[in-house]
Amino acid sequence: MISDIEIFWGSGSPFSWRVLLMLEIKKIPYISRRLDFSKKEHKKPEFLKINPRGKLPALRERNFTLSESLAIMVYLDRKFPELPFFGRKAEEEALIWKVISDFSYFAFPATSRVILPIFTGQLASNEDDVKTAAVEVNAELQRLDDGLKDQSWLTATNIISAADIAVYPFIAALERAAGKEIAKPLNLGFSELGGRYPNLKAWCQRICKQPGYDKAYPPHWREAA
Repeated sequence: MISDIEIFWGSGSPFSWRVLLMLEIKKIPYISRRLDFSKKEHKKPEFLKINPRGKLPALRERNFTLSESLAIMVYLDRKFPELPFFGRKAEEEALIWKVISDFSYFAFPATSRVILPIFTGQLASNEDDVKTAAVEVNAELQRLDDGLKDQSWLTATNIISAADIAVYPFIAALERAAGKEIAKPLNLGFSELGGRYPNLKAWCQRICKQPGYDKAYPPHWREAA
């Protein structure tokens, strides 16, 4: 199927990853436009016409452009509703947005304070703050793990939802960051999720088995493995 949907994304960006996962799992045809962060391709004039903020991901479909990963996910779900990622009922959609909101407001700020210094080589000058943030992150991971004790997904549905896709890339990034050699001495508590958060680890494994997961996986992570 020929698609008019173009997705501009960057490898390793959790925000890009959540959109790619949704596209692949829902089997939505799209044109991949990978931009290189190291070359600052997301700051070039041609891309700024699509997203003036110079942030990834972004979507273009003919004359329509859209940025912000959650907005893109909503757009795609409305256009391709066969596998409803935002639920079929008001209650389902509300609970999905609650999980996304909880993570965005409570977990994401601390998660960023852990991930960014490690991935950008600034851990040495931010070590104390990373340790402080890790305490907050572990509290949020425990909440997620507790919630997954009696259900397969982050909301009580029988299928994967936007809540799972919105959260997962950040959990994977946390585990990868904590597993790096420079971070291991800090014992941040989530380099091996299965030991401390078995329900969360099992949930991650369920996502890894979704169709198209390998295609959405950050290519530079695979190259560096």
